[in-house]
Amino acid sequence: MPFDFSTFTEVKIDADGLPSKLSDLIDVALRDLELCEANPKININMSVWYEKYHSKDYCSVCLAGAVLLQTLPKALVEGIKLNDYWCSDIFEMDGKNQRLEAKLCALDNIRMGEVHRALVNLGLVEEGSDNFYRYIEYWSGDVFHMYDEYESEPFKACIRKLAVDLRKDGF
Repeated sequence: MPFDFSTFTEVKIDADGLPSKLSDLIDVALRDLELCEANPKININMSVWYEKYHSKDYCSVCLAGAVLLQTLPKALVEGIKLNDYWCSDIFEMDGKNQRLEAKLCALDNIRMGEVHRALVNLGLVEEGSDNFYRYIEYWSGDVFHMYDEYESEPFKACIRKLAVDLRKDGF
């Protein structure tokens, strides 16, 4: 089910079908994650992007994988070859979807609490800039909660707070 952007104000959607701002992208990812959590045929495993099981009716996804499964067009997702668990070499794309790859990798950074890496992946800040260092220390005053399949609310609350703060900063 494609994301309903009608509730968003002034959201710019790129040609890949996802928002251009990181804060809006996080909102989409959280919505997709919750859709996946509600589906008993989907296992949330933050170490696996998107993996179908042998039965083809069941699968595992992470935060970025939830977006692959729920929001992106099926034809586009089928054209992505996931070949590893690491962001830098997970995709075998021909260069057409570099922006999409950057967005999905940014979500992977976010789920690990690496906000500064997400901003760099999207070309929003440069390493060494004030915002880079500010977001390196984003979680220093707070506790970042990793995803726990039995208690996912603390993780989602951290990510929601991050989206609000990023939006305030224009990201």
